[in-house]
Amino acid sequence: MAVSGMMEPTPLAGIRYVTPPDGTVLSARDGRATVTFGGFPIPLREGDAKELDSDGIPSYDAVGDGLYQALRLNPGCTYADRYACLLRDAYPHLVADLATHLLMLEQKDVDVLYLDRLITALKIFLLMEPDNPKFLGQIGRVYREKGLRLSALNQTTRNLYQAQSYLQRARLQTPDDPDLLLILGDVSWLLGKYDEASDCFQAARAVGVGERSGELELRLARLEAAAHPLVPAVDYLEAIGVALQLHQQQEYAEAAAILWDVLDDELFREQCPLPEVNYLLGRCYEALVMPRYAEECYTEALVKRPDYEEAREALAELTGKG
Repeated sequence: MAVSGMMEPTPLAGIRYVTPPDGTVLSARDGRATVTFGGFPIPLREGDAKELDSDGIPSYDAVGDGLYQALRLNPGCTYADRYACLLRDAYPHLVADLATHLLMLEQKDVDVLYLDRLITALKIFLLMEPDNPKFLGQIGRVYREKGLRLSALNQTTRNLYQAQSYLQRARLQTPDDPDLLLILGDVSWLLGKYDEASDCFQAARAVGVGERSGELELRLARLEAAAHPLVPAVDYLEAIGVALQLHQQQEYAEAAAILWDVLDDELFREQCPLPEVNYLLGRCYEALVMPRYAEECYTEALVKRPDYEEAREALAELTGKG
């Protein structure tokens, strides 16, 4: 429980809170490691909380484990900034563990669950260094990636707005970073914020983008000509998410109708080529016993992405040419 006048801590599974006196000092490793804290709720794992001595003061290791677990469960919890500072200043071995975890996640293609873990790790580091544009930009990039994952399209609007927020904050710190400007422009375009997208792309052109200049000029020309999809791309992405849910519920005709409407917008199809849409539509047609249409969809998915193994396997199984 929080004392009077103090913010209530965020309830977290497997966590209990204690509030030691302000200025409590703990040491470990024969005095080589110390932490000073107190005056606000400190998270502890339930097992450590049950083993507290009569004075109610946890051990150095118990505090570190509790801080680390609370931040991994919810880096937006109450007092998260204080917890992160304690972790940074008094528990270098746990920070090193988090850095190793982050590096492992960054170096492999991961599913949405692991993208969430990557975001959490980055948010903890951002709490330790609140104005570090590197972490702001990385969080924005991962939210964008998550927003475009097929299995998370039902939350794409939320994820893309999160991406935009973090990328905008990063831009304030590094306004001349061409990579940041390009990805922020792309997120703004996906959200239908075309003026903001144009501003980012023009700023990227001013600082130079090297071999990507051709693609950049094409995007700027389309923006100037107002060559936009009929609705913002994010709306189509949400619709694809609905179609995926319908496919999972074996409502194949309804899913196919939605996907066909999405692909019917030529400008969206050209400017946001998503082979996953063709693949999913192929699956619907195959379930509806329409093999010729399914074959066309799988083939188009492979045209868009030649290394799309799921589409290649589905096509081979359908045609017997595996």
